[in-house]
Amino acid sequence: MKLKVLVISLVCVFAVALGGATICATMSRQEIRDYIEQTQTNYTDSKTASLNGVNSIRINSSSDQLTIIQTPNVDQIQVDVDVETYGLHIPAPRYQLHTDVQNSTLQVYLESQGGGIILYGGTRSTMTIYLPQSYAGDLDLDADSDTVLLDSLSGLRNLKLDVDSSKLENRGGLSAQNIEMELDSLSADLTDVSGRVNVDMDSGELNLSMARVDDDITLQGDMCDVVLTIPQDSSIQADLRCEYGDLSSDFPLNPTMDEDNDVLYGIIGQGQHVIRAQMEMGSFQLKQSGANSIPPVVEDGTSMPAA
Repeated sequence: MKLKVLVISLVCVFAVALGGATICATMSRQEIRDYIEQTQTNYTDSKTASLNGVNSIRINSSSDQLTIIQTPNVDQIQVDVDVETYGLHIPAPRYQLHTDVQNSTLQVYLESQGGGIILYGGTRSTMTIYLPQSYAGDLDLDADSDTVLLDSLSGLRNLKLDVDSSKLENRGGLSAQNIEMELDSLSADLTDVSGRVNVDMDSGELNLSMARVDDDITLQGDMCDVVLTIPQDSSIQADLRCEYGDLSSDFPLNPTMDEDNDVLYGIIGQGQHVIRAQMEMGSFQLKQSGANSIPPVVEDGTSMPAA
């Protein structure tokens, strides 16, 4: 009996696929697009959760667009999701939004409960999270999204970003006591950042601009291009290394080499905080914000004309 049901199911799937192929063969591109739009289904949900007793928030998202906004005058978190499914899925996909608290940790994620076979079409999804401005705990984000936007995040204790996206950006500043980032295959543009920063990047481009250097900054990259911009009055010890690629600095650092790397090193101001970079391939630029009267130094010891 089970075998019979399986055979019938497979025949049905084949028939639907064959029918879809036949339909597509007789339809224009615009007609196919219109037909897909007609088979579109939507899932929307919005949930709120109290943060009383919560000291850690973990967000897991594979939405096309993820936005986290810190909002004043609220005392709870709000999560909005919108999923558009278009085309033909067997079975039709079902979703459930979770905001679960366990052991003082709030877990936010969207669970997919169906849609195993996609004959054609796909999904478009967004997740928007409104975070109370008064929240001062940990935020752990694991995102596999096309675009991640962090809007005015400040006052956090530990911020961990594990992002595999096309684009990561922020607006309105980004501050935490400790910021840890694991980035892969993306373009990241983060401005007005403050706190201890640790970046591990596999590939892509990173433009990191610090509002101030008030703690150590560590960057490690495999195949990427990194631009780190800091205020010209920063008090730092710099140790910048690149195995295969280019190093440059707007600050007067000393060029040298070790067994494996080109090196730029030196002390600026009182040397209060350490900036350490280790690049395998690609480039690393240390730039200064504000007036730049010092010609940049590159790893071969020469100076470039000031911009």
